[in-house]
Amino acid sequence: MSVFAWSPALSVGNREIDQQHQELIKRINHLPSIDAPEFHDLIEHLLEYCFAHFEAEEHWMRTLGYPDYREHLSRHTQLGERFHDFFRDYVDGRVDYAGFRQFLFGWIKHHILEEDMKIAEFARNG
Repeated sequence: MSVFAWSPALSVGNREIDQQHQELIKRINHLPSIDAPEFHDLIEHLLEYCFAHFEAEEHWMRTLGYPDYREHLSRHTQLGERFHDFFRDYVDGRVDYAGFRQFLFGWIKHHILEEDMKIAEFARNG
């Protein structure tokens, strides 16, 4: 069961970024259907994918000359730190599986609908 579904309304107008967003949504939506032991491996892989996505998105922003690049880059850095903190807390038993999933669902919604749509608007309108 999907918690968050991709739709054309989520497109930022960049094929690579849109494909990565679709893959992130697919992977995060897969979380409710896996057992806790599988969760550890999936999260490690998801974190690696997220950081590769951030690099692609940062390249896109630099190419566009996006004026809020540094602010968005800072958000990526902060998010990366939160990912690591949540993952460490999960491994150490300080946060549960459901809490980590909730964090990821909230992040992907905000990331695309708020932050990346600003870049998309700049790309369209200059």
